[in-house]
Amino acid sequence: MRVLRPLAEERTPHPIRRFPRHTTFFEREVDGDADVPDAWDHRVTGAGRDHGMTFHCRFEPLPLSFPLADGQDAWLGRLDR
Repeated sequence: MRVLRPLAEERTPHPIRRFPRHTTFFEREVDGDADVPDAWDHRVTGAGRDHGMTFHCRFEPLPLSFPLADGQDAWLGRLDR
């Protein structure tokens, strides 16, 4: 899997806790023969307030049949289809 390009960068407050949040969205490409799981857990290892948090992630086919939480699907329109 490789990063093709950054799509957007946001600096917004967390919707519930309100602490500052920095999020970067990337377009990625998966090689056809790559062994990539459909779902995985991501544990944050940085030094920020989210250190140690675990995020449950998964791939979803586009177009989405439902909106993502907290508007995280806002940048999908920038993808080349």
